[in-house]
Amino acid sequence: MNRHLCLLAILSWSLTACGKSTSGDDPGAVTRPADGTAPPTAATPASPPTAAPAADSAAPSPPSAPASAAASASGSAASSPDARTPMPAADEFKDAPEVTVTGSTARHCETRMVREWLRVRCTPSGESDSKPSDIILRKGGAEVYRTVAPGVTNLLFRFVPGTDVEAAFTWSEDDTYKFISQWPRGAPRPPVMGAFQPYAHGDNP
Repeated sequence: MNRHLCLLAILSWSLTACGKSTSGDDPGAVTRPADGTAPPTAATPASPPTAAPAADSAAPSPPSAPASAAASASGSAASSPDARTPMPAADEFKDAPEVTVTGSTARHCETRMVREWLRVRCTPSGESDSKPSDIILRKGGAEVYRTVAPGVTNLLFRFVPGTDVEAAFTWSEDDTYKFISQWPRGAPRPPVMGAFQPYAHGDNP
């Protein structure tokens, strides 16, 4: 009986010792699987994706054309051969450049041009009693304008490709001269804008 009790006590003590050995392992130790393979490694959390740096700025827009370029374009359009601009005011001719019209100086006629508009203005010369008295339009169309005042006559028209103007300028002393101005279409701009010519004998002024 006592022998059996001793065996039971020894067996109980052995089991207790084995339980302590198992539970006393290092809590930080990695437990290997029964098949001896390496334990799985804990997954390392992925780093958040790095955002691509934003572009410094949007592509710069092309620079706008300076105001002078726009003005230049407008001037170019006005000076083109077939340009059509409003009739200039009388004051605009004061500083306008003179153009060549054959015989105009001898007749005391001023010939000035503003854009495509040519004005022929005749006044008394002071060297004779003869004064400009009238203009009779012979050829030219609806866009040829004439004004007559005491001692002053004006002829105004567009000098553009296709121009074909003829008029009779008269003076008080029964003096009459033919004025012609032509620019054939398709031809380059002529350097001489017109001419005063005496009527040939037998011509009807």
